[in-house]
Amino acid sequence: MQPEECQQVVVLEVGVVFKQTLEHLIALLVVDQLAELRHQALDDVIHHMDRQVFDAHVEHSAALHVLRQLQRVFMHHLQQARLVLHVLRQLQRVFVHHLQQARLMLLHVLRLSCLAEFGLLQLFQAGLKAFLNQLLHDDAGVTVAH
Repeated sequence: MQPEECQQVVVLEVGVVFKQTLEHLIALLVVDQLAELRHQALDDVIHHMDRQVFDAHVEHSAALHVLRQLQRVFMHHLQQARLVLHVLRQLQRVFVHHLQQARLMLLHVLRLSCLAEFGLLQLFQAGLKAFLNQLLHDDAGVTVAH
């Protein structure tokens, strides 16, 4: 081979090696770009998930706050209901007592009407005055006027 031919072969081989090197560099750049895109996509996914977790935490905290307020309101109303029930029981006792007193008064009125019907009312009144005079006289030495 002539030096010119050798030189052409070397130039061709250098060209082939240069072409292969360029292809490898391009492939490395593509791989690097893909790795960068993958890294950016992972960062975006992580950021999105972090935001969703944070938003869920905020919503959960707000819901817990509302539930605690509702619990306080419920407990307050429960306490008020207990007080109302206590007052109603006391009113029931008072009502039963007044009902018993009214029953006794009605019985006394019926007795008095029976006494009046039999003409014994004046006798009952005189006996009552004598009894009261005796009580007052024993207690304070006072006599009830006739």
